[in-house]
Amino acid sequence: MPFIDPNKIVIENRLREDLGDIDELARSIEEIGQLQPIIVKKEQKKLKLIAGQRRLEACRKLGREVWYVDASDQGIIVDTPAKKRRIELQENIMRKQMNPLEKAIGISEIDRLQKNEYGQSVGSRYPQGGWSYEDTAKMLGFKSKASVGFAVKIALAADNNPELAQKLANAKTDQEALKIVKRFEKPEVSQSPIYGPPINFRDLRHEPTEELGVVYLFGMVGRELGFVVEAIGRGFPDCKAKYLQDPKKNRWSDARIEFEYKASNFKLHRHDSKQCDFIVCWENDWLDCPIKIIELKKEIMKLSPK
Repeated sequence: MPFIDPNKIVIENRLREDLGDIDELARSIEEIGQLQPIIVKKEQKKLKLIAGQRRLEACRKLGREVWYVDASDQGIIVDTPAKKRRIELQENIMRKQMNPLEKAIGISEIDRLQKNEYGQSVGSRYPQGGWSYEDTAKMLGFKSKASVGFAVKIALAADNNPELAQKLANAKTDQEALKIVKRFEKPEVSQSPIYGPPINFRDLRHEPTEELGVVYLFGMVGRELGFVVEAIGRGFPDCKAKYLQDPKKNRWSDARIEFEYKASNFKLHRHDSKQCDFIVCWENDWLDCPIKIIELKKEIMKLSPK
């Protein structure tokens, strides 16, 4: 069995930032040993973590080498970033005590990755008709496709509403999470709309107060900022576009855009920074962000208000 210093394992973007109680796992490993290896993939003479970050961190805490296996030696095919992501997500969901939002985001992303690869079902069964919630449920060992539909609903609701995402992150059970979503879905008939401060920028009277306002404003000024939108959807990232990289030579490049009210919401939603080229937001509160940020609050100051 191969062992290695945990510090020599490369950890890339992971779904879960909170790894739970590492101390308890470390005590268990110290008493009875590491019962399951971590899974790695060799890339350019480096060992990159595929699954088992909690075990890795527990061994690091104990100051002991970690037992690992190479994915290729186990017949695990990890030839694309999407497949690598699916392995991580599946292990997270099946092995760790996750809060409802983390679990929902993981299930939703697995469902999206599968549909990207096989196409979306339009009623018939895979492979004839693409991938469905039922296929995702069977893949994860769930009894019903309703569990996947619930997860996608939770993840989508959180992605569209940072306030809701924060409340869901504190939920203890799926039932509690569903109640929170339903409360947000109830129309507040007697409640007046909430407006941002006046800006009177072209057809926008007030500052955006949420992500949809950012999308609307970007639609107004995107071309002036060098973007041509090709598609906007519900998945991650929100928008596929072209970006004018070299105005003199009229050279354009692909641009994957995620819309956020505040840039830091990107982290709250646990998006993969390697799958996104630009964050378009109203306010940039993420100063060390590894992604290019288009802060509309500042950009519109450079543009004509008419």
